[in-house]
Amino acid sequence: MLVPSDIDSAFLNLVVGEIRKIRTHHTLFVVVGGGKTARRYIEAARQFVSEESVLDELGILSSRLNALLLATCLPEGELVQNFHEVLHAKGLPVLGGTTPGQTTDTVASLLAELVQAEMVIKVSNVDGIYTADPHLDPKAEKMSVMTYEDLNRLLHRDFTAGISSVIDPVAAKIISKNRLKVIVIGKKDMIDVQKVISGNHSGTTIG
Repeated sequence: MLVPSDIDSAFLNLVVGEIRKIRTHHTLFVVVGGGKTARRYIEAARQFVSEESVLDELGILSSRLNALLLATCLPEGELVQNFHEVLHAKGLPVLGGTTPGQTTDTVASLLAELVQAEMVIKVSNVDGIYTADPHLDPKAEKMSVMTYEDLNRLLHRDFTAGISSVIDPVAAKIISKNRLKVIVIGKKDMIDVQKVISGNHSGTTIG
């Protein structure tokens, strides 16, 4: 979202402004993905390297670069690299990838479990969860509400480095196990995140 091809300065400015506003009322932790940057690096290296854990390191570093960008732009933003650093951060913790074999969706889900978060908000380039990829299937339908069972049925597939999904299957299991409330939104709803927190959004609510 921050770096779809080049850095999206307008969206970066929007995110920074919304984070500043909601931090006045809520405790916040931020996890940033590697996005297309990570996938480009992974696909370039895949023809030479077969070990998924090695390819994952490219994704982790890409996500940390994006996280550093956001942390640098945020008042009190603090780039952290693991959960121990999150819990001891003096400012606003901003986290990228942490461990090979885990996407940043999984990182966010595990972090939410650790800090007993009341809500996880996932911002995606798709404005919710659909029955199929809406970019490829014009008949795909958005689901405004999903159960945990619905989520696992829809997203069940094997994990590989660079996987692109609204929520990855490993994260879906963690979300289901902990009964986490998750809201998946697109750029449009980022205009007012407080409304999203209050339940007024056009995305998908899980739970």
